[in-house]
Amino acid sequence: MPKSDLKSLIAETVGTDEKLNSGLSTGFDYPSWSNDIRYILQDGSVVLRKVAFSLGSARSVDTEFTGEDVIRMMLSDAIRWLSMPHTLVFGFVMDKPSFVTVAKLPEQRKRDKSGSADEELAELAMTEFFSEGPLELSTKAPGGAWAAVLNCRATRQPFVRYIMRNAALCLPDIILASGKMLLTDFENEEGEAETFRFTRDKVTRIEPSNKIGEFDVAFLHHRRYLSDIIGPAPCLVLTIDTDLLLISCLYAATTGKSDLFMYLAGKRPDTTFWVDSGALVASLHAKAPGETPLESVRGVVNCSLLSGSDFNSGFVGIGHRTMYKTLLSNGGCGSIPSDRSLVRESRSSTRSVKRARGFDWEAHLAGERARAQFTMAYWQSHISGAGDVFVDPFEAHGDAGPGWRRDEALTIVEC
Repeated sequence: MPKSDLKSLIAETVGTDEKLNSGLSTGFDYPSWSNDIRYILQDGSVVLRKVAFSLGSARSVDTEFTGEDVIRMMLSDAIRWLSMPHTLVFGFVMDKPSFVTVAKLPEQRKRDKSGSADEELAELAMTEFFSEGPLELSTKAPGGAWAAVLNCRATRQPFVRYIMRNAALCLPDIILASGKMLLTDFENEEGEAETFRFTRDKVTRIEPSNKIGEFDVAFLHHRRYLSDIIGPAPCLVLTIDTDLLLISCLYAATTGKSDLFMYLAGKRPDTTFWVDSGALVASLHAKAPGETPLESVRGVVNCSLLSGSDFNSGFVGIGHRTMYKTLLSNGGCGSIPSDRSLVRESRSSTRSVKRARGFDWEAHLAGERARAQFTMAYWQSHISGAGDVFVDPFEAHGDAGPGWRRDEALTIVEC
């Protein structure tokens, strides 16, 4: 079972209901509590991939789109949420490649290698449709050409900057005129972070800008910023990334606050989740081992990381479901099993161990534990509001396998 299905595993554990008593509800319809939301923060990179997919679909690949059409597609959620009376701010946050922790480089390299054909297609689109002067709102190209340049890491960033710098121009006039705010966060041509807020009568560059590379943790920075300049209020995060479900639970368990909510989009109503992080932590604590809510959440997060993530390679033959079920078998509020016990018991209960013959899981455990500990510290550092943390696993630990030697710990550095 892939990491993305962890939300379904958790739903099986705590149950779902519309009032979010368990912390989870499902479906495309807005739950009643959404009327209390004041701040919305969206994972812009997820939207970019969604829009690129739509533009490259059989229905749109040969249809001409202007730059303004593309930007409006990107802003569809912003327009919908900012049109609601209770929403004050919509934050559109892009990943910034120059600031993403290098601990994720192995995963990025793997994605780049699998997308070599995409780069050739993007270069062709650049030559045929985007080589004559700067991009304008009136720039026209087939959907397939827009999709090619947005999907390719080598050509994507100029288009991201174009979209973000023109976003406010493509909002209906009535939205910002009604006193709402649009916040944008992206990387400029010089590899520097740029964060702006757009209101009815002015554009303000936010200083210092947000120098956190990935939305996974950048949303915490923006939630804190909005709380400081406007005031504490419920904040909703829009994403598809299961990591953010884990991070939001860590946030609620660490701070004791109940002001962070999530919308984890899915393809069907039963795979689409609305999350009340505070209530979900309470529900998980009753089911998962751990003497305190924070211990229980850390146990679930650690279990998920060890099963495989952007930072961990996981263990051959052991999926998320098996590892998670092993953790829960230790009972609610009890002692959390050691990593070694967790992996050993998971191996003994899985039918996939045949495929793992010759795999020295005990030798692999030290490195996986180190990466899980790094990731936990990386996330909690941002929850606490401390500076970004980074690790250079290539200089310190070689570049074997997923990027680290299996028998060495990682060094966490705060800056």
